[in-house]
Amino acid sequence: MTTEDFEKRKKEILSELVKSENETLDNLKNLVTKTKPFFFIEGGTGKVILSRDIGLKIADRILLLLIGKYFAFNLDILTEKSLDINKISEELGGIPKTTLSKPLGILVNKNLIRKPAEDGLYEITHYFIEDILNDMWKKYKPKGE
Repeated sequence: MTTEDFEKRKKEILSELVKSENETLDNLKNLVTKTKPFFFIEGGTGKVILSRDIGLKIADRILLLLIGKYFAFNLDILTEKSLDINKISEELGGIPKTTLSKPLGILVNKNLIRKPAEDGLYEITHYFIEDILNDMWKKYKPKGE
């Protein structure tokens, strides 16, 4: 086996570990179905409207908000999928930033959300969206399911 063949084969094998954003988007229909009980996106503004029927914990509200922003970005409703803590507070109805700090830190440590730069912006980690939504379904058991 030549060095070139070896390198090619090695990359083929290792590529099974890579989860691209396209794979998340390929699974979009399933993700949308799992999302519907939890929120909808306001068409003109990209505002994420969380369900009032479910008593969501703050960390879960943050996750759903950031998933909604990710979807709104991919719908070309928004030009940015990241939010800073001030915007998260505002979009979640004025939850104090001091109350958001701890859940944001925990979610970052779990890699469910990330701060891609030191600019203070948070975004969902796209390859965990399905896992997050599966967990939400287990925790909150949407009506009719």
